[in-house]
Amino acid sequence: MEEIIDRLNREELKVASVTKRAIAMTIDDFLISLIIVFAFSSEFARTKSYEEVLDDMIEAGVDSMPGGGAEIFDETIRNKICKGKVSSENWLKIHKLWHKRGKKSNATMLFGHIENQNHRIDHMLRLKKLQDETNGFNAFIPLVYQRKNNFLNVKDFLSGNEILKTVAISRIILDNIPHIKAYWPTFTLNLALVAQEYGADDMDGTIEKESIQSSAGALSQNGLNLEDLVYRIKDAGFIPVQRDSLYNELRVY
Repeated sequence: MEEIIDRLNREELKVASVTKRAIAMTIDDFLISLIIVFAFSSEFARTKSYEEVLDDMIEAGVDSMPGGGAEIFDETIRNKICKGKVSSENWLKIHKLWHKRGKKSNATMLFGHIENQNHRIDHMLRLKKLQDETNGFNAFIPLVYQRKNNFLNVKDFLSGNEILKTVAISRIILDNIPHIKAYWPTFTLNLALVAQEYGADDMDGTIEKESIQSSAGALSQNGLNLEDLVYRIKDAGFIPVQRDSLYNELRVY
């Protein structure tokens, strides 16, 4: 399995490199594994440092790094919900190294499971501290834990009010991170639109096929129609803007 993962991620870098040369595009989400699985697969852990893996990504043309795998930084909680993943210390270290290379990334926070408000604040403060040092984060993305097929057997899920308060608090604390994304597959489209009034300024795009959140109950499996998304954003009183992974504006609708 380790050999398969290693070979797969080598191939991903090749695909990234070919795509970058073929068309003018910003390469970002070539799977979170490009930094999480790829950097920490056993083969690469033995043969390459974090720095070398990141340099390989840059050489292949990767422009921006997604923020997955952050979950909740508190190690007690982390040990229960994602034991075996990279530690919070190393997650922050990898993004710091990436930023030091002049590259941008995002940061996520999975909330609404067994963590509490103190854990969320701690998570945000750690991101704020690194951002003060590197100014490398483009966006903070709080992800709402989904209700179905969850092994944590969560009984009490967050109210919409608590979710919106979390967005508002993140906007206040993370005043040094330019963008807050209310990711609609985890918020629902309606709540993501309301969240734009609570400090968010992004909700992601149409998303052709989504399998992670929808497998846990989110209504996002088939994405959204572009025309419908533009209409809903306008109807809520906002201006739809198409962007790339680095938040360069491409089109205003």
